[in-house]
This record gives sequence, structure tokens and C-alpha cells, in this order.
Amino acid sequence: MKDKLKNFKHLFFKILKFEIFYKFAIFLIISPLINKILQIYLNNNSSGAAFNQYILFNFLNLEGITVVLIIMMMAVIAIGYEFSVLINMITLNKQNKDFRIYEVMKTSLLNLSCLKHPSSILTGIFFLFILPLVHLGYINSLIPSLKIPNFIFGELSLTFQGNILICLIYGLYFGIYGLMFFVPVLMILKKKILLKPLKKI
Repeated sequence: MKDKLKNFKHLFFKILKFEIFYKFAIFLIISPLINKILQIYLNNNSSGAAFNQYILFNFLNLEGITVVLIIMMMAVIAIGYEFSVLINMITLNKQNKDFRIYEVMKTSLLNLSCLKHPSSILTGIFFLFILPLVHLGYINSLIPSLKIPNFIFGELSLTFQGNILICLIYGLYFGIYGLMFFVPVLMILKKKILLKPLKKI
């Protein structure tokens, strides 16, 4: 029992050290870089609209879609890498193998090779939208949580049919989350692309 507790504490502090480092990296490097790309694009292409719903129209062209895809790709890599390091740490600890954080961070880069597959688009949707919406289990440093805007659910909640639709939306993304719960683990440990882990579930 003492050995298990010692092992858990050892793992906990290593994860804590990595998470502190990675959150600083997200805050100081990745988020500012993404914001800078967005700002440059909007400064060059903005029609002067001040409201969020109108800003969306600035991305409805080839250049805007390319910018969005680049940002999504950066975000998926950042989130996937964090999950990769954490899952590898937990796995090595379960196997009673000692490890250095720096070594795990280096080897975890290899796990991102599965993101080269076209199914990475589905991975991106899962990492960037489903996981933050559910905000349970897999929580990343870049997008820890997402909420559906109040003006959408606010209008829907005014009618009986709207409330049913709200329940269906919740059921849909929680259902997808449940179906794909083990996908990140299988992708990282088995280096499987998204569609192959789904066949194993």
C-alpha cells in the first residue's frame, strides 16, 4: 500500500511539473501566436463589423478557410501533444518504469505521426469541440471548456420543441464522447488513426 501511494505521489508531481510548464507554454507562446495570426488576418480582411456573428463572414473565402484550418491544425497538435505526454507518463508508471519528463516529452512527439492521416479532421472536431463541450476526463490546457452560446439555447428553451432539441444536442455530443472515449489512448499507445480505434470500440 505504501509503495502504491509513493508511486502515485511520484507520478502526480511529475504530471504537475509538466502541466505547469505546458500551461506557461500555451499562455506565453501558442495562444499569442494563434491570436496574432487571427489579428493579422482580420486587420487585412475585416469589413469593419464589430459583432461576432458578422466577423464570421470574414472567413467565408479561400484565404479565411485556410487561416482557420491552419489554426485548427496548430490547436490539434498542441492538444494531442499534451494528451500524448500525459498518457505516456501514466502508462510508464503503470508498468513500474521510471522516466524523466524531458524524455517522455521527446518520445511523445512520435505519437503525433497519426495526425498526418486525413481522418485527423475528425480528430480535430473531437479534440477541439466535443471534449471541451463535455469538459470531463480529457481536459486540455489550450481549450479547457466550451459552452454553446446563451443566445442559441436561450431562444430554444422558450418552446417545448426547443427544449427537446436541447436535450438531443446534449445527448448527441455526450454520445459521441462516450463512443470515442478510448480513441485518444489507442491513437497514442497503438499509433492508430482515428477510424481504426473506432472499430476496436
